[in-house]
Amino acid sequence: SVRFDGASATVVTATDTSLTVTSPAHAVGTVDVTVTTPGGTSSASGTVDDYRYYAIPTVTSLAPPYTALVGGTVVITGTNLIGASAVKFGANDATSYTVDSDTQITAVAPAGAPGLLDVTVTTPGGTSSTTGTGNDFSYWDVPAITSLSPSRGPIAGGQSVTITGSGFNAVSAVTFGGTSAAS
Repeated sequence: SVRFDGASATVVTATDTSLTVTSPAHAVGTVDVTVTTPGGTSSASGTVDDYRYYAIPTVTSLAPPYTALVGGTVVITGTNLIGASAVKFGANDATSYTVDSDTQITAVAPAGAPGLLDVTVTTPGGTSSTTGTGNDFSYWDVPAITSLSPSRGPIAGGQSVTITGSGFNAVSAVTFGGTSAAS
């Protein structure tokens, strides 16, 4: 028999020097694995027989939840992030990432196309879910101004100006020479 912390595993293949087994369910943590034959039971000392159970990671929020098409830095908040082996923005791998703690990863989003996608994290416990909104991520075009109408006005300001261009969804600021527009 093969046991993980006393729970029986299913033996798939066995030779004199190798076993392939299916691990039983267990709570998060490190457990000893033992093998029993007619000759006795293996020792459960040291770390060579340790097996670590991980919980499935979650992604609960992204800061910011968007970036320009060229990519950028994103802080991923969630749970069970230690041991991350992959961070994906949709189908694309993060350019790089650092696991800051069990609840935070700092990642660099790769370049992408405009639109909404899911961010996922993979650990030995599995891959985070794509349901919910905490993992929703967007790529945005950098705004571009193609014309102003009128393009001149009084020094006192107060004139209505129509700005034409692209990438104006979710505008957060408009400035004239570094001074915020009145409205």
